Amino acid sequence: MKELRVSFEKFDFNGFVHEMYEFACEIMEPSYAFPWVYKSGDMPEYDEDKDERNLFYELKDEGKQLYFAFSNVGIEESINCADGKEYEIDEDSDFGLGEATVGYLLKFKDGELIINSAMDCAGGCMVPPPSINIVEDCDVFDEPMERFINMFINKQ
Repeated sequence: MKELRVSFEKFDFNGFVHEMYEFACEIMEPSYAFPWVYKSGDMPEYDEDKDERNLFYELKDEGKQLYFAFSNVGIEESINCADGKEYEIDEDSDFGLGEATVGYLLKFKDGELIINSAMDCAGGCMVPPPSINIVEDCDVFDEPMERFINMFINKQ
């Protein structure tokens, strides 16, 4: 998914966070729902007492980039996603998830949300070490991720 830039005023941040939190609670412990980094490639940090109401403060005032998982981990054949659908990665594809998830990395700058597709490679193995990385090509997830995020952008 290509990078999206949208005025914060035109983005339903609270609606997005609510939908993502609902999905995250289905696939992981709530305390791991919204990991953050200061830049792509950093090891994810987790706040155990995360409150979805404080997320905008973390973006705006603390300069954190927040990760929101769109998919479950890719160890099953069909992968559950936040849009309520399941997707399968073609066996001939070079793209794979394994213990990782694919999702959105949000950053706030100058009144805009900068939204990139990313992977949280925080799986059980330590090689390579856990990290959240911007990934421009998310294979079968690109189109559904773009459709899903666009539901929260006010086009007027």
